[in-house]
Amino acid sequence: MIDYNVSDVIEIIRREVPEAVQEEWDNSGIQILFGNSKVNKILTCLDVTEAVAREAVDAGVQLIVSHHPVLFGGVKSIEDRDFKGRIIQTLIKNEISVYSAHTSFDKAEKGNNRVVAELLQLTDIHCPESTDICMVGNIPVDMPARLADFAEYVSQKLETKGEDSVRFAGNPDKLVRTAGICTGSGSEFAGLLKEAGCHVLITGDVRYHEALDAVSEDFAIIDAGHFGTERFFPGAMMRILREQLRDCVEIISSQKEKNPFTQVY
Repeated sequence: MIDYNVSDVIEIIRREVPEAVQEEWDNSGIQILFGNSKVNKILTCLDVTEAVAREAVDAGVQLIVSHHPVLFGGVKSIEDRDFKGRIIQTLIKNEISVYSAHTSFDKAEKGNNRVVAELLQLTDIHCPESTDICMVGNIPVDMPARLADFAEYVSQKLETKGEDSVRFAGNPDKLVRTAGICTGSGSEFAGLLKEAGCHVLITGDVRYHEALDAVSEDFAIIDAGHFGTERFFPGAMMRILREQLRDCVEIISSQKEKNPFTQVY
C-alpha cells in the first residue's frame, strides 16, 4: 500500500484540477499546509465552517479539500473572537491542512457544471468557445420543453425543495432546448450563453436587474441557488480522489454542510 503525505495529495489534485486556470480574483490552492504529514483520511466539503472544522477534528482527518477558500482577501489578524480566526486556530492546533479548489474546479471537466448537466440528463455537454467557466448541453426531446415545466424538472433533479427554492425569469411558455450551466453565481454570463445558442441559463444568486435584462432580451434564467447548484462538490471531489488514491486513503464527505438560508413558505 502506498503512503501519501499532504503534499502528495495536493499534487494529485493539481493534476486533475490545475490551479493555473482559476480566475484572477480567486484564491484556489493551499490555505493551510502541513506538507509532510502522512494522510490517512481526507474530508471534502463545500465550505469550511466551524462545524466542519470540528467534524474534521473529531474524524481524525489530516486534510480538508473544500470548494470555497478559507482565506479570501487580506487576513489582518487571527483572533478567537472572530469565527474565521477560530476556524484557522482549530485547524492549525490539530495540524489539519486545507486545500481549496474553487473556480479551478468550476472549469474542471469533472466539476460541478458537468455534475449538474449529467443530473439533468443533458446531451452533447461541452464548454462554449466564449467562456470556459460554463457548460452547455441540449435538453432531450422527451424532457419538458416549456420554461415553467423545465424549471420544475430542474428543481426535482437537483432536489432543491426545502433548501433552495427554484425560481425563473422569462416567459413561462418559452420553449427551451439548449441550456447553459454556471453553478454558484454566474448570471453575468447570460449574454455570452445566449450568443452561444442557449435558451436558458441555470445558475444561482440571480439579481433583480439581471433577471429583468434577461426577460427583455427574450432569454431565460433559472435560479436554483448558490448552495443548490454547488452542494455537489464534496461528492464530486471525493470521486476524483478515490479514483486516484484507491484504497490507500479513506475519503469522507462532510455531514455538516448546511444551507445558511431557511425558506419561508
